[in-house]
Amino acid sequence: MLLKITNLRVYFKSADGFVKAADGVDLELYPGEILGLVGETGSGKTVLGLAITRLLPKTAAVSGEVLYRGQNLLALPEEEMRKVRGRQVSMIFQNPLSSLNPALSIGEQIAEVLREHQGLKRKAAWQRAGELLELTGIPAKWIRSYPHELSGGMRQRAMIAIGLACAPSLLIADEPTRGLDVTIQVQIVELLHAVTKGVSPPRSMLLITHDLGVAAALTDRLAVMYAGKIVEYGRTGEVFRNPRHPYTRALLDSHPSNGLIATKGFSPSLINLPPGCSFHPRCKKARKKCAHEPPLVQRIGMDHGVRCFYA
Repeated sequence: MLLKITNLRVYFKSADGFVKAADGVDLELYPGEILGLVGETGSGKTVLGLAITRLLPKTAAVSGEVLYRGQNLLALPEEEMRKVRGRQVSMIFQNPLSSLNPALSIGEQIAEVLREHQGLKRKAAWQRAGELLELTGIPAKWIRSYPHELSGGMRQRAMIAIGLACAPSLLIADEPTRGLDVTIQVQIVELLHAVTKGVSPPRSMLLITHDLGVAAALTDRLAVMYAGKIVEYGRTGEVFRNPRHPYTRALLDSHPSNGLIATKGFSPSLINLPPGCSFHPRCKKARKKCAHEPPLVQRIGMDHGVRCFYA
């Protein structure tokens, strides 16, 4: 097992109380696997990715375990964590324009990673930066261009090049196709598949997305997140064919291919979560028990689990 997350909690203190962005998350990711993490905006997906890489603000209260190859990343001194971050575990952020440094060229930003983590000299780092740009579909002639000079799709490719710079075994891609037109989305999906499944040995990826089409195209397994908790997980095909949690069913029904059926109500505040099952105020199948008792995850197959009393 490459990554094992156990009872991960990430709370933020606010004037109104604690924001429970991740509330007892358990998750596993295997070597060479692409695991999709899906859910509505505000469900805690991005926070989970930032918790793994230890990039959360210092105001975050974090507990639990994040075991990467048996080593608890949450317990590492910052200096040791810097050796893991970027070199072994790398994150591709969802907004390249705000994540990339506008004052540095694309080549310099890639070369900086290579000098920091691999100790390459300037000339070798720039040469490798050009190779990485070519690998992600950007002609090396753009190496001295600045982020504002690139299109949205090219900026996303540059982010992927930075993420791949040190050949990490685990990529965390946070909404990598967000804000791109459909044609460019397809190209980015194909690129992500090539840089994970198309290498030997295959690279692992945690794909954070709200786009079910992207998740269906790329992932081996799927985890569905709602209000800071994983409510269902399983093989992607099985979850799509036979969703067992009412929220997963609602997500699939809301997809254009299924008729854009809206789910009643809104996602709950992560400060004032409903008692019992957090989804029960929106659930068509909720019963009295759901409003009072929080359900535990129950296994309904070899690799299929659901946080619901009536799955």
